[in-house]
Amino acid sequence: MKIISDKVYSDMFFIGALWNLAIGLGCLTLFRLSMRLLYGAKAVTNNIVATLPLRFFYGSVAIFGWGYYMVSRDLKKNRGIVWMGILAKLIIFVTFIYYYLKKNIKIIPVLLGFGDFIFTILFSLFLWETRNNVAKQIRKSSG
Repeated sequence: MKIISDKVYSDMFFIGALWNLAIGLGCLTLFRLSMRLLYGAKAVTNNIVATLPLRFFYGSVAIFGWGYYMVSRDLKKNRGIVWMGILAKLIIFVTFIYYYLKKNIKIIPVLLGFGDFIFTILFSLFLWETRNNVAKQIRKSSG
């Protein structure tokens, strides 16, 4: 028996898309502010070598947002995006905690990473609950 309906899962991935798009595009748009929120007042914001990796990271966050939107439109396709999202969100969460404990970043990224951790749990629940549907599709297509 499913705990969560397909409609709720679809809405969850849509919210996940908005979350990622807002963070990725928002941080790209307000880049200097995002640097200061991550690293504090001493953040280097005018050196392309120092900022380019973070710009790519924010772009990737937004691209994942587009992927979650695709999942929200069709839950049976794009499961690979969900797997990638779980892995990426766990890496972000653990990395932010690690660097926060080393006093290299501020608390705000950790809180955002905790949001990602919540999505990781929900995405994992989705994959677990829909695993039998995928197995049925594979058996049906192999005939």
